Amino acid sequence: MFEASAAEAGHHPTLLRLAQRMELAGRQDQAEALVARAPEPYRAQLTIMIAQLRAQAGDADGAERLLARASGQGGTRERLVLLRIRQRSGRLSEDEHATAEATAQDVDMLIGLAELRQEMGDDSRAAELYDRAAQYGSRWALAKRAVLYEKAGHTDRAEQLARQAAAGGETIGLVELVGMRERPGDDAAVERLVRAAADAGAKELLWAHAQERFTAGDDTWFELLRFGLEPNGDFSSAW
Repeated sequence: MFEASAAEAGHHPTLLRLAQRMELAGRQDQAEALVARAPEPYRAQLTIMIAQLRAQAGDADGAERLLARASGQGGTRERLVLLRIRQRSGRLSEDEHATAEATAQDVDMLIGLAELRQEMGDDSRAAELYDRAAQYGSRWALAKRAVLYEKAGHTDRAEQLARQAAAGGETIGLVELVGMRERPGDDAAVERLVRAAADAGAKELLWAHAQERFTAGDDTWFELLRFGLEPNGDFSSAW
């Protein structure tokens, strides 16, 4: 009774729980009625949750119908989930996929399509889509493009783009490059990127690197965190 009243009042967590319960109980009409009654932006979240539950239960058709209605009304997130479900069920044709990419006109759609191409192992097409998203000013897309350059062995270009993204406030590219360069043991590049990421605001990466170096017997990075740097770049001494 309480849940129904809270849902009627538009309480978002209760709407989610109640819609999930209805869907799992096989009461799909009632679940969809809750979706229709939910205010935006919660409606998109409810739609996606129910569609994913249906797909997991083997009802790809039901999931697609629900998402198709929402994406037909301009829902970018719903459209992306629809494409992903169709791809995973083997029903996404290359023509349909290519059409979605050719007609994509907003950053979220382009990034989502790029991520889907990456899941499929098509880094070349993903790179094209990230480039298009970056042209709209997406620092996230720029950072992810840097990661693809790194993966392809173009390390200088990767670092350039990752730094460019970080200058705009997005440090994920530098963070991922650090992880990629740690594996082959490129210590000089790792430390250079850690400093750049920390300068751009990713302080947690600096602490993680300091801990890793300390475990390896090098406490200089903890000294950096405790005392900072001199103007010439040397570690400061204890006060």
